[in-house]
Amino acid sequence: MTQPQKVMFVGDSPAVAQLVHRHLVAEPLELITAANAADAMRVVEAGGCDVVLLDSALAVDDPLELCRRIATEDAIGQAIVLLMTSPTDTATRRRGLAMGAADFIAKPIDPLELTTRVRMAMRMQAMARLLATRGLIDSLTGLRNQLYFCQRIEQELSQQRRTEGALSCLWLDLDSFRQINLAHGVRGGDEVLRHVGDILMHVCRSSDVVCRGEGDCFGVIAPNTTAEGLLHLAERIRQRIEAMVVPWRGQALRVTASIAVCDAAGNAQHTLEGLCRTVAHLHALGGNRLSSIDPAAISTAA
Repeated sequence: MTQPQKVMFVGDSPAVAQLVHRHLVAEPLELITAANAADAMRVVEAGGCDVVLLDSALAVDDPLELCRRIATEDAIGQAIVLLMTSPTDTATRRRGLAMGAADFIAKPIDPLELTTRVRMAMRMQAMARLLATRGLIDSLTGLRNQLYFCQRIEQELSQQRRTEGALSCLWLDLDSFRQINLAHGVRGGDEVLRHVGDILMHVCRSSDVVCRGEGDCFGVIAPNTTAEGLLHLAERIRQRIEAMVVPWRGQALRVTASIAVCDAAGNAQHTLEGLCRTVAHLHALGGNRLSSIDPAAISTAA
């Protein structure tokens, strides 16, 4: 069953909050109320929201600065902000657009305008999420792709800086995969990749984020886990891939993997570059092995 979209009203007027609730209660959405910027950002950081109704009369905080923060810091990255303001307040409207507002709702609130604009924003959000999701899925394995891997690392690093929690990553590259493609064709290689993806989905935990990288690479993001803890998972993955037998046109295809593990540091690009360098080194040593990376080597890499 599809989860209802989340709409957050941000304002410190109980009367306006009650009005918004009264006119949206029958809509297929989850309505959240935040009375100030701190409460609103906690909602955003806890999982984001689809549409934000931001009252420009917010007294305690600067509503336009909050608009900017929501538009740029939403963990999901695509919150649609509807600024509630007087139709004659052109200065606020101009600043609102510059700060990331997508549209406006005139005050005093007209019930029909409120429901219509919220519905339009939710439809836009649903379409945007659908298109974004299609662009972040690997069609061969059904896993998230490398673009998602990098985006998710950035999101998790941002969360880590706030909570000071652990965050580690794993990157694996199949050894001598080119020879499989040459000997058995691309379709044979694709079958191997699908089997590796299945192994990762079965071995990894529900909290881990499993992705397919470019070519014969795969990545795992492990929130709340150190690289030392992820090494145990990496060894299980290495053993399962080594023992894997892929039936293909009467033959048994086998492959091994080189795996690098690290505590995420710096940014997604530095983390991925450090992992790839280590995997290349493991290939040069003969493959079918794993290694961890010093996070200082990642954070200082250019």
